Amino acid sequence: PSAHDLAEASGTISYEVLCAISSRVPRRYL
Repeated sequence: PSAHDLAEASGTISYEVLCAISSRVPRRYL
């Protein structure tokens, strides 16, 4: 499912979903 689909399912906007995912996944800068 896309971020938009997840957003509709959770009742929020896709931007919030993407932010929640990116904040949970540790980012490594090269």
